Amino acid sequence: MIGNLDIVFIPDPDFEPKLTILKSFTTNFGDIQKIIQCENNTFWISSPKKATKLEITTEKTKTLNMISLPEKDDMTILKSGEHLCTMKNYCNILSISPNGQVKTFKDLSPQKPIALHTTADNSLLIGVINKDSWKNLNKDTKSKQLIIKLGTNGEELNQFEYKSFTLKKADGTKKLDIFDFTWRITTNFNEDICIVDLSTSSVKGRIVTLEKDGNLKWVYDGHPSNIPTDNFFLPGDIATTYLGNIIVCDTRNSVIHILNAQGSIIAYKERSDLEISYPLSLCFTDRKNLLVGCCRTSEDQNQAIIHCVKLRGL
Repeated sequence: MIGNLDIVFIPDPDFEPKLTILKSFTTNFGDIQKIIQCENNTFWISSPKKATKLEITTEKTKTLNMISLPEKDDMTILKSGEHLCTMKNYCNILSISPNGQVKTFKDLSPQKPIALHTTADNSLLIGVINKDSWKNLNKDTKSKQLIIKLGTNGEELNQFEYKSFTLKKADGTKKLDIFDFTWRITTNFNEDICIVDLSTSSVKGRIVTLEKDGNLKWVYDGHPSNIPTDNFFLPGDIATTYLGNIIVCDTRNSVIHILNAQGSIIAYKERSDLEISYPLSLCFTDRKNLLVGCCRTSEDQNQAIIHCVKLRGL
């Protein structure tokens, strides 16, 4: 056999993806910071002061368990069912038992872990930042920041560090920093690593995608040039479809961005298109519907909404 064959999906240029809200649930939570699927129709929901296990169908939600977990950054679940999380001011990845007992899964001192993602082969991807920089995020502090890959037993398999890279664009060559502040991580069907990277010096972000060996593949800076906006692109979460397309929720602008695996935009759904306000978290169900967790609309109310959205052609 000569060479390798890669699966490539060729889109119809006249096809318009369709997103339809099947059901919307008003919760008694604050912001829906993270949604993770456990088993069929059951999900862990991360909100500011707790993690709640819910059964979610298109008809109803039902609370199954609740754990007090203030000041979380991110959560993931290993194939074994072990529940891991990162928390503010901790250099440890913590393991949480069903009854709320906490123990250390991995100490990454002096680095502080933020983003977590369990891959298809049960490896763990972690976005980390220097602990001292964590205390000075709004002071333009630059530091060593990494994506670390751990095996099933917590052993380090790889790490990716970039201080800067050169990205060629149509209007010339632009030098950019990479991994400014890794907020969320996911992987695609081809093992690409897709990262929500936030700026530490201004309220904006971008999507950075690496090949599985760590080489830079592409960067998406946000709004299409033909769509004006008064606010910077501020991605809250990222998810990938079984066809390799990438869904990004732009929290500040109440927009859903849909990209292909090469980083080109397929669709751009505003609040007027979907009636989704301040989307913050994304998670696919077994039925390939998309759960979209939102921010609360008022500081004094714990009534954040979870939308169940059907995707066609993605």
